[in-house]
Amino acid sequence: MLRTIAVMALVTFAAYAILAPVAMGADVSRAEYVEQSEPICKVSTLASEKSLKGVRKDVREGRLKLAGGKFKRAAKALSRATLQLEKLPRPSADESRLARWLVHLNGETKLLEKVAARLKQGSTKDLGRYVVELQHKANVANNIVLTFGFEYCLLQPARYL
Repeated sequence: MLRTIAVMALVTFAAYAILAPVAMGADVSRAEYVEQSEPICKVSTLASEKSLKGVRKDVREGRLKLAGGKFKRAAKALSRATLQLEKLPRPSADESRLARWLVHLNGETKLLEKVAARLKQGSTKDLGRYVVELQHKANVANNIVLTFGFEYCLLQPARYL
C-alpha cells in the first residue's frame, strides 16, 4: 500500500515536472495575441466597411431591404471574426478581460442582426436607438482592450453608420 502511494506520488511529480514547463511555455504574450488577432480583425473590418458602404444613403432614400442585407453581411463578418478570435490562445493574465471583450463583440453582432432584420421588414422603428446602442457597445468593448494597442480590432461603427 505504501509502495503504491509512493509510486503514484512519483508519477504525479514526474508528470508535473514534464508538463508544467510545456504549459507555461504555451502562454502567449499580449503582443503575440495582438499580432495574431489583428489580421483577423482587419479582414472583418474591411468586409464590414465594404458591406455597409452607402448604407446611410440607402436608409434615407427608403431602400431598407438593401440596407438590411448590408447589415446582415456586416454581422456575418463580425461573427466570423469573433469565432476565430475565440479560438486563439490568450495571455493568461488577460484571460478574463478578453473573455469580456468577446462577449461584447457577440453583443455587437446580435445588434447588427437586429438592425438587419428590422430593415428587411421595411421598418425604421427603433433604428435610432439601435444605432446609439451599437455605438455604446462598441465604446464599452473598446475600453476593455484599449491598452492592447489594437488598430483593426477596435470597433468603430461611426465609420459607416
